[in-house]
Amino acid sequence: IYAAARKIFVISRFVAGRLEGFGVPTSKMQLVYPAVDPDKFKPLARLSGPAELCRNDGDRVILSVSRLVERKGQDQVLRALSLVLKTVPEARYWIAGTGPMRQSLENLVKELCLDDKVRFLGRVGDDQLVHLYNQCDVFVMPSKECEDSGHVEGFGIVFLEANACGKPVRGGRSGGMPEAIEEGKTGFLVDPEDTKALVDALVNVLMDAQLAGEMGFAGRQRVLERFNWSATLQSMDVN
Repeated sequence: IYAAARKIFVISRFVAGRLEGFGVPTSKMQLVYPAVDPDKFKPLARLSGPAELCRNDGDRVILSVSRLVERKGQDQVLRALSLVLKTVPEARYWIAGTGPMRQSLENLVKELCLDDKVRFLGRVGDDQLVHLYNQCDVFVMPSKECEDSGHVEGFGIVFLEANACGKPVRGGRSGGMPEAIEEGKTGFLVDPEDTKALVDALVNVLMDAQLAGEMGFAGRQRVLERFNWSATLQSMDVN
């Protein structure tokens, strides 16, 4: 397929490097980052939605939106949450998405005695995603590379969606995520296998409203300036 293709659009420099390793000529590749619609994904002045997608007064919500699969790292967030709660007892973790890891994640919640601290939201429709991002204090997805299967995050558009809604993000330093997150400005990257680093990154933003606001603002500005569909289309060379 690669040999027959006239042009190959890649979603990150990381993916380009992988394809180059497969023998794909760099002359065939063009980097085109994913983008989001900032008119859809935006901070909401007034929140509304079903009760199961609304936070309780005083809660500090950590959110993940992704398939429930090994590489996404929800299990690592659960382990981190048990430690985050020692400093931020009002922290809550919402997990949106479906997948084969659901049962093992539920088992881990019970093992860590986090039953009243975690919500499994299941599949969330596109019309509710903006509401969900606006409910959280920080978005997290510490994805890792699964060496046995080769599964890895090529980019991470969910970070842009959360940023566009004015939220700070935390991701794993793996795959294409360092290109989705501007380190220290729109969010932080951590070693996806380092629980303490993830705990520190979450506590840092949950305890510092000014930092969270500054990162969320910077994230939205980045989407407005570069990671929107208008800018993406202008960057494409289809000749």
